[in-house]
Amino acid sequence: MEIKTAKRGQQGKESSALDGIALPKRCDKLCSGSSDATIRLWDCHTGQCANVINLGGEVGSVCSEGPWLFVGMPNVVKLWNTESGAECSLNGPVGQVNALESVYNLLFAGVEDGVILAWKGTYETNLTFQLAATLKGYTHVVGGGNRLYSGSKDHTIRVWDHENW
Repeated sequence: MEIKTAKRGQQGKESSALDGIALPKRCDKLCSGSSDATIRLWDCHTGQCANVINLGGEVGSVCSEGPWLFVGMPNVVKLWNTESGAECSLNGPVGQVNALESVYNLLFAGVEDGVILAWKGTYETNLTFQLAATLKGYTHVVGGGNRLYSGSKDHTIRVWDHENW
């Protein structure tokens, strides 16, 4: 199956840069976020767009953990549960959230102001998050095992340990 992008204005088609995709657990919809301030939900069986959600701000990144969808936008990370419909927002980022990664009940947000915000939380039953760390100097994140890898515009990569940062 292939989902193609199309010219701006065509209903249900990605009309601008694709900034992230995620497939939440137990969900039959692929979620894509784009710079046109929308999240699109794609039916995994037909490849057709099932819904377009206008967020009112540019989507910089998308990821998922279990049934939760995380969307990075300017100055906020929005969270939705694809099963229950519950939602909330994590404030704290300054500028566009360019990268998101969820690893071991930690949610990392790489932000355009050069920091990575790390929230520790649970999202199986009750959704609770607390800011656990602010890592300075890097904006793109990738998780792997008990480490976080972050990249910067200065062409360097840092490796962070989840236990002592």
